[in-house]
Amino acid sequence: MVTRREFVRTFAMVSAGALVRAVPESVPRSYDFEPVRQHILQAIAKGDATGVAVAVARGGSIIWEEGFGWANRESGLKAAANTPFSLASISKPFTTTTLMILAAERKLDLDDPANKYLRQSKVQGPNGNPNAATLRRLGAHVGGLPSMFEWRFPSKAQYSPTAESLLRDYGRLAYPPGRCYEYGNIGYAVLGAVAANVARVDFSKPVLLAMTTQGNPFRTTRPLHHLPASFTRVPTTLHFFHCLT
Repeated sequence: MVTRREFVRTFAMVSAGALVRAVPESVPRSYDFEPVRQHILQAIAKGDATGVAVAVARGGSIIWEEGFGWANRESGLKAAANTPFSLASISKPFTTTTLMILAAERKLDLDDPANKYLRQSKVQGPNGNPNAATLRRLGAHVGGLPSMFEWRFPSKAQYSPTAESLLRDYGRLAYPPGRCYEYGNIGYAVLGAVAANVARVDFSKPVLLAMTTQGNPFRTTRPLHHLPASFTRVPTTLHFFHCLT
């Protein structure tokens, strides 16, 4: 398991060279984060936030980290700099970054069916062809899988369901792949499983490993989130679901 501190430190090390070159030498090496601190404290005081943990890195080192508010308000547990919070969908960009790295290394093809890289549980029908559920379509939320936002089940609240169990229980196409945009988590659980299977390591590790070994892991000739020109998304307030007519 990679902690937030380990991730921030590793990402900072990767970015350090480019950042240092881009920043003029006249920029001071000390920073005043007090305006940010006050903004966070005001948000907590107004009830706009319950708890916040912050880490800022530069040049391969964490230059500020601090906790604000509550980790558990009911029990009186305050948030600290190392309080863990659920990343939720912030993890999705790291999933797609990993896939792009593997694609750049020619270890997978974004237009292959996801099932090609899955082991036991796979994407199933009956509402469409499972082989049309490609990595690219799943990444763009047009892979045909339904929405499912529960990631902690009451009977096993301390565990996150594995991609294997999510696919087994919910990995059935609700629409033909490529027809409907529906934001969801099952498709990204599939992509995470693909990344882990192809890289042959725990999914918490490929992103950090690749970031520390490649100069520019983001190079690609075609975007992952490629949608047909005729595809029109609904307004932002209703962006979770839309189908081609």
